[in-house]
Amino acid sequence: MAGGNELRRRLGGAFLGLLLAAPAGAQSVTLDAKQATLGEILPRLSLRTGYEFRSGNDNPGGASRHDFAWKDAPLTSVLADLSSAYQCDFYSADPSGFFVVPPQKAPEREVSVGPYRLRLDRPQLTPDRGVLQWTLAFQGPDDTRTESIAGLGGDLQVLDNFGRSLLPPAPVALRSSQAPRSRLTEYWHRLPLALPDGRATRIRSLRGSLVLYRKVTPLRFEFPLDPKLAVPGSAPSGGQESSQQGVRIRLDKVSLRPALLGLQARLNWPAGVDVIGRGTSRAPMPYLVDEQGRVRRYEVGGSSSGRGESGEPGIRQSMIFTDLRFRPVKLVYELFRREDPSVALPFQVKDVPLPPAPDTSANRDLPPFHHPSGGSLALQVTDRNGRPLEGQLSLGLSRREAGGWSGWRWMETVTDPKGGLRLERLQAGQYRLKLRFRLDPAAPPLAVPGAPAEVRIPGGAEFRLPPLRMPLLAPPDP
Repeated sequence: MAGGNELRRRLGGAFLGLLLAAPAGAQSVTLDAKQATLGEILPRLSLRTGYEFRSGNDNPGGASRHDFAWKDAPLTSVLADLSSAYQCDFYSADPSGFFVVPPQKAPEREVSVGPYRLRLDRPQLTPDRGVLQWTLAFQGPDDTRTESIAGLGGDLQVLDNFGRSLLPPAPVALRSSQAPRSRLTEYWHRLPLALPDGRATRIRSLRGSLVLYRKVTPLRFEFPLDPKLAVPGSAPSGGQESSQQGVRIRLDKVSLRPALLGLQARLNWPAGVDVIGRGTSRAPMPYLVDEQGRVRRYEVGGSSSGRGESGEPGIRQSMIFTDLRFRPVKLVYELFRREDPSVALPFQVKDVPLPPAPDTSANRDLPPFHHPSGGSLALQVTDRNGRPLEGQLSLGLSRREAGGWSGWRWMETVTDPKGGLRLERLQAGQYRLKLRFRLDPAAPPLAVPGAPAEVRIPGGAEFRLPPLRMPLLAPPDP
């Protein structure tokens, strides 16, 4: 109980810290719409956020009309309202904006991890033989909670149906992902899984911990732009500097030409602190606000490492804003300052099917004694106490024929989580069975005690063997 109390204390401290750092200064949307279609709202939303909203459908959301009244509403809430009203989703493929797409389909599995939802689909095949990719999508209640995710703990474990690890060795305390946000409240972590052979049929257990920063603080920096910049031939300005909670931004150079603004800036922050941008790009990039209240994001630019005078981490930026129709009045940075990735939320998921290995043979051999209208053989393997055994089963079959018993024909197969196995379309007749079992493919086989069993397979029906008890104990659940 002491460990549980300590975990609750740590989690409570983390969420309290996030609440105290509420996104009051975050980019917000103020917009009224009366009986508006989605196609009418999106251009107005684009002007207020600087994001493009694109759709392959000329009329996204259809003819549906709704009323909205947002006042200083976070963008995540606005997009959630639009998704619910117009039955659509907003997917970001790059930092410039969003595609309006059909609603996100329900995942195959979904589990709670504290205030987050872990959404899971089955792993996908990759072009590399024996390598799968599995995407873990953690959905947060808002973007601040989402950006509090530091990554997955070093205790991450993925086991196949034999209990073998499918994760390549990675002796790290934290597995992190710097992927852009495809959705503002989703953290994606892609795991490469290495299959040791073709016997793996499912993931027996995914176990690990979601690691959170103990403190996440939204920061907003506003730099007013000199009106003289709008005068033709004026000299570039610069030298503005602002600091919040140890995060320092300096504008070294700002120059304005017709419909174009150039910027050079430096950002630095204390060692041991992580600083990221807010929005679709996790890079700390600024945006412009013009005299009409319109937002413009940069068109061309880049960042490079740029340590401060005392050696603290940071970046140097050069960027250009184009297609300016009105005089820009301020430059805005919206950031998250994150520190102390020390809070762990444990999670576990069991029994996730793996995709079948692709069949590369043009004429794959049929199983022995196959017949299209034959019967079936069902069996279950248990330990000595009657608990199901999942593992590899070597099954030998010999069929009574006119001249006596045929030779032994062997096949390799895998029992399911309940220790079960079913062979379909066996030619009707009398058979002898030899069975050898392995908990692990690398272990020596263990023969089923007793003489070979004799069974009669009926045509078009099932024969079920009594449970086969092996002289061993089933391993404990992972």
